[in-house]
Amino acid sequence: MQDTKLISYLAELSKINMSDAELLQAAGDMNDIINLMDSIKDFQVDEALADTESGVYYDDLRADNARPSFERDEILKNSEKAKGGFFTVPKIVE
Repeated sequence: MQDTKLISYLAELSKINMSDAELLQAAGDMNDIINLMDSIKDFQVDEALADTESGVYYDDLRADNARPSFERDEILKNSEKAKGGFFTVPKIVE
């Protein structure tokens, strides 16, 4: 059972300000999540898999063989920006 003391400590570590009502709500939510996880661990996987065969077998899949592809230069000429044999894209992470 999660108490508000633990939730308050976690909120402090996370630099999150929580009211008493929010702490109580978060503690209740954590208890619900833990109870759900406890019920999932009791689930019998073998019985469930027997009822839901997927029907996909490795023998049914195509072979993973190398095949001829397009030339890199042919593909890159369709790009607005390419440099050194690669696509160039705008920088999004500093």
